Amino acid sequence: MPTVTVFCGAAKGHDPKFVDFAHEVGVLLADLNIQLIYGGSKDGCMGAVANGCLSKGGHVTGILPEFFLEWEIQHPQLQQILFTKNMAERKELLIEKGDVVFFCGSGISYPAGLPLFKGLVDEIYKSIGTVQSKSAGR
Repeated sequence: MPTVTVFCGAAKGHDPKFVDFAHEVGVLLADLNIQLIYGGSKDGCMGAVANGCLSKGGHVTGILPEFFLEWEIQHPQLQQILFTKNMAERKELLIEKGDVVFFCGSGISYPAGLPLFKGLVDEIYKSIGTVQSKSAGR
């Protein structure tokens, strides 16, 4: 199953469009049978992308640093939760686990909306089995 790592915030922000968009991204991933990898929170855009994916029966993996356990922010319905020692290790694991890394919110992807994301997903399917590395810049 292909995987997409979605980086987004655990805050809702000032514009509900970002939370709505994150939810739609999660729904789309589930509809396309793509596993969601994300930061593991139940709150904000992170929670919205997970809830969107889970609402359609999608598979969701959350990656959190161990110290977040104290804050009880982890999503309770994930199929898999991976814990890291710190935020840097979390970021590396998020990048490692995703076939594609997607940034959701704060104007990076929202202005183009779902058509851009659907185009990205089309590219994922075209490249499955042919991608050797995630980026030349790593």
